[in-house]
Amino acid sequence: MNLRPAIVLLACAALPLAAHAEPGGTSGVSSPSIEAGDIKLEWRSTVLDGEALDGDWSHRAQLGFSVSDWWRAQLNMRAAQPDDADFDVRSIGIETAFELTATNDWPVQFGGQIEYKFGLDDTEDSVELKLLAERRAGPLSVRFNIAAERDVTGDSDEWEHIYSTRIMWRANETWQFGVEGFSEPEENAHYFGPRLGVAIGDAALSFGYLAGIDDAQADGQFRLSLEWSP
Repeated sequence: MNLRPAIVLLACAALPLAAHAEPGGTSGVSSPSIEAGDIKLEWRSTVLDGEALDGDWSHRAQLGFSVSDWWRAQLNMRAAQPDDADFDVRSIGIETAFELTATNDWPVQFGGQIEYKFGLDDTEDSVELKLLAERRAGPLSVRFNIAAERDVTGDSDEWEHIYSTRIMWRANETWQFGVEGFSEPEENAHYFGPRLGVAIGDAALSFGYLAGIDDAQADGQFRLSLEWSP
C-alpha cells in the first residue's frame, strides 16, 4: 500500500463546506486497523433529546468482512424514526476500508474509507470519504476521523464535513471507559460526552451520551451499539 489514497482523502477534506447534517447520530469513530478474516455484525441506535430534534431516532445495521490484512468490505443500512413516526429505511451503503500498512510502525497509524450510499424514499444518493487515524499506547487508544460527504444525485454539489474523535482506556478484558466527540465547525454544531464499553464473549455492548454544544439542534444524544464478532 502507498499513501496516495490518504492524499486523495485529505484533498477532499479541503473542499468548501456547506451542506449540513447533525453530527453524531449513528456515526462511529473508525480504526484503520484491519485483520484478515474478521467478520463483524453491528447494530447502532441513537435518540436525540431536547430542542428541535427531540425524540427523533436514527438506526444503523452493518455487516463487515476483512478480505485481507489491509482491505475490508462492508454493507450498511441506515434508517430514521422521527418522533411519533414509523421506522423508515433511508439508505443502503456499500463501504470499503483500507489500512495504510506503510504507517504501521509510525506513532500514528492511518487508513481510509469510502462509502457509496444508495438513497431510498426520495433520499439522494451520496458518497462519503473518510480519513482514519489512530494512536495506541498500551490500554489507551486515541482515534481521529475526518469525513467528507456530498450528494451525487440531485442539484447539490456541496461537501459536508464532520470531525470526530474517541479516546478509550481499557481497564481489563471486559470494561472500557472513555470520551468521544463529533463536530461540524461551519455550522457551529458540536457534541461531546462519555462512552462505556463492555465485552461479553464474542459480543460488545457500548453506551454513550453526547451533550449538544453551541448551535447543536438537540440538547444531547443517547447512543447504544451492539457488536458481534465470531
